[in-house]
Amino acid sequence: MGATAVAIYALDVAREAKSAAAGAAGADSRSATPTPSPPPAAAPSPSPTAPRPAFLAELVRAELRIPPADGCASVFVDVDTMQVGTFTGHEFYLSSCLGPQSVRIDRTSGAVPTSENPSPEVCAAQLAGINTPTELVLQVRPGLTFCLLTSKEDAATQGIPQRIGIVEVREVRSDRSVTVAVSTYRVPSQPT
Repeated sequence: MGATAVAIYALDVAREAKSAAAGAAGADSRSATPTPSPPPAAAPSPSPTAPRPAFLAELVRAELRIPPADGCASVFVDVDTMQVGTFTGHEFYLSSCLGPQSVRIDRTSGAVPTSENPSPEVCAAQLAGINTPTELVLQVRPGLTFCLLTSKEDAATQGIPQRIGIVEVREVRSDRSVTVAVSTYRVPSQPT
């Protein structure tokens, strides 16, 4: 349901961009041929347009150091609270039990690797229609960036807003600790 809402928003943004581009092309062709302007009384009054919902930034590139796990344990990260630990409320975790150290994203409404420095709108478009039934596994490396949509069910249960999270791996140290930059944005509410 959350992915559907994000998909609808992403389609709306794409349609508006397409309309704006078509309008700009039409304006260029109209400027070549002058047309008489209507008398002032016949000019239509501008119709008010509803403002587009915007993603509300909550955290912007907040640094978080994730300590290495002892043995074959995992270290869990909750992007809503910026907490790190061995608890179950999380969106992703780091583990090196099954090979090289990896990020495992398992408690979201969707997740996808992306290019560096994406906007929340880019993430929303990439997440549109994605439902990650199994965990997404990404190898930890500096520069790794991924978008995630927090679980709509978990957000409703906790009474908090659903968010888009953007996580960028900044550094992987020799002790296997990882420094990430986390940005979170509230998902705009959709009209009912």
